[in-house]
Amino acid sequence: MVRKFRPREEFISGLTMTLAFGALWIFIGGRFWIFPMVFAGLIPAIRGAVRFFSRRSIGQSAAKEIDEPKSSSIERTILTVAKSERGRVTPALVALNTDASMSEAEAALQELVKQGYAGMEVRDNGTVEYVFQEFLPRVGEDS
Repeated sequence: MVRKFRPREEFISGLTMTLAFGALWIFIGGRFWIFPMVFAGLIPAIRGAVRFFSRRSIGQSAAKEIDEPKSSSIERTILTVAKSERGRVTPALVALNTDASMSEAEAALQELVKQGYAGMEVRDNGTVEYVFQEFLPRVGEDS
């Protein structure tokens, strides 16, 4: 059974082998110890270090990429719903049309209000509507 080392373990074992074969090369002498030091020590240590740091940077950048498309897809869906609803949406409509929860939908709508893309209105019954002026029907258009 071949055991796959995790990057950190691979780096540590490679470094240990490099030190062991390096010590043998220094104390005993001879060119024989260079071969195992390189292939059993240096190469795995370098490969482990590269894998460790590349996974770390990929993990951090992937987390950023995951957050950005999610917010932009919610924004796109909000705009699509606003257009189909003639400029007026609620968090419930957004949540219905996305995989976002009500609180996530409301947070996205409030962010659009902060950025100036939408306005907030409270109906007589207490329902909060988010209004997108560019999607409101113009005077003289068919209702």
